[in-house]
Amino acid sequence: MAANFAGVIGANDARNDIVVRGNSPAAMLWQMEGMNIPNPNHFGSLGSTGGPVSMLNNNVLEKSDFMTSAFPAMYGNAIGGAFAIEPRLGVTAMVSPSLSLNAGYGLHSQRQGIYEYNVLTATPQGQAFTNKSLGFSRSHHGVVGLDWYISDAIRLKAEGYYQSLFDIPVTQAPSSYSAVNSGSSFAPDTRDSLVNEGTGTNIGVELTLEHFFRDGFYFLATASLFDSKYKGSDGIEHNTAGEAEYSNAEAYSLRQTPYFRLDLKLGYRVEFASSTLEFSLDLQNITNHQNVFLQRYNASTGQVSTEYQQGFFPVPLVRYTF
Repeated sequence: MAANFAGVIGANDARNDIVVRGNSPAAMLWQMEGMNIPNPNHFGSLGSTGGPVSMLNNNVLEKSDFMTSAFPAMYGNAIGGAFAIEPRLGVTAMVSPSLSLNAGYGLHSQRQGIYEYNVLTATPQGQAFTNKSLGFSRSHHGVVGLDWYISDAIRLKAEGYYQSLFDIPVTQAPSSYSAVNSGSSFAPDTRDSLVNEGTGTNIGVELTLEHFFRDGFYFLATASLFDSKYKGSDGIEHNTAGEAEYSNAEAYSLRQTPYFRLDLKLGYRVEFASSTLEFSLDLQNITNHQNVFLQRYNASTGQVSTEYQQGFFPVPLVRYTF
């Protein structure tokens, strides 16, 4: 559901990731009824949003809020999908009753995951927690945008943003590693002897056209264009895992063809006095497009094998609620 919003994608069809504006899935904050909760996905790695399916049933949720920038300070300890805003400035100007311009700035911070702090390293003096002194990852985030109510039922929203990441954990020896990519796989991050000296940038524009629910009709169309970069201790600018390593100098530079999936969902709902009957047909990847899941190199044959993600998959539903 969240992936329908501009600037939000998933890592692949096998994971319930929320990747916001090129940030790591681990940069998301999850809350339920005002309380921070762990990653709510089955088999998700600790400190990330990986996991194939959510353990939360959306049928029992009264409402949900999803924000990608300029969050209130109550949403602390995140730099991706929810931010800890220390200083925050924002302004909105009403150009006309139907058109407004806005701008905002926030300084955000996020502590590292519990795995990172508890990595043990063998030293001449014995085992040591070499990451225990890591500080917060931090970012400056600026946003400008407009809201235009074309009619009482249709809204057009455009937004541009720039995020400057700093104090990101990297290795002491020169390498392309950066904690900005943590959470891009199911495995926990176990790098040791890290220091807060990495940087990164996310810049992009987003467009959203929404028709509010009227007379049984609703639609949401979004488009997003962004560029996401980082620098490890090697001082070289690389693409982040969120945007897309055979060698450190070219980390994340090799990419697959763009991910494409077209879904169509048809539904019919009948309201009775004290119950509801629903029929729906969710047609996922109706073009049966072959999106690459992974590629493996076979040293014995010298060949690269390719595995693909979910093909065409219909999901019928009949539900009676009373």
